Amino acid sequence: MKRAAIITGLPFCGGSSDNATNIEGFTYNDENSIRTHQNSGVKGDYWKLMGIPLKEGRLLDSMDARSDTCVCVVDEDMAAFYWKDGESPLGKRLCSDPEFKEEEAFTIVGVVGGVKRQELGDQNPLAPFIILTNIKPGITFHSFCNRK
Repeated sequence: MKRAAIITGLPFCGGSSDNATNIEGFTYNDENSIRTHQNSGVKGDYWKLMGIPLKEGRLLDSMDARSDTCVCVVDEDMAAFYWKDGESPLGKRLCSDPEFKEEEAFTIVGVVGGVKRQELGDQNPLAPFIILTNIKPGITFHSFCNRK
């Protein structure tokens, strides 16, 4: 086996969770209300296995799961929606709750290529974007991926 990974919800298979996601510092209004985004936990070589390129920053690694700081990777579509005019999302924070809670905040450490989760042709700007975090102890639902 060349590569292996575990994810809490493979694209097109369900299993990921849709959560209201609050971006620290983002101005919400009638035109830009809080949106739900698909969140998945990953472990291993997921991005390389799935052919998803790193666009900026870094990918998650095994040290992140042992850290007290929660970090995540977002896809380029999410980054373009929230951070306009080429502003980098690296170091920005978000949480999966309608209210921003310091104790639940994730710091963005990487941006990956766009990830389709439900339909290949989906161009809907309201479609959920993906937030990938390291799998922490206690997560029980997952899919195993491998490539020979």
